[in-house]
Amino acid sequence: MEKISKQVQMACSECRIICGCLGEDLKKRVPSEFFDFLNKNSLPGYVPNFDLSQPIEKQKLLPETSALISAMYLKYLCDNDEERLKFAGLLK
Repeated sequence: MEKISKQVQMACSECRIICGCLGEDLKKRVPSEFFDFLNKNSLPGYVPNFDLSQPIEKQKLLPETSALISAMYLKYLCDNDEERLKFAGLLK
């Protein structure tokens, strides 16, 4: 099994905090395997410095964190293909 880089481990830690801010209705839409992946691969001892009173757009996220959040949103939280296409267009 390939070792996960420190950057990806840090991103998993950041994603765990962000996912913790999701409402219960959204959390239910994300498979437990995704959360298990984040928990298993988070960097022990790394505490991201987020201001949870600010929106996610104002946070300084690692590029890997943005990628994980975007993948989660596209795969599990978008309600339909139109929403996926619109979001995917924003990523370009």
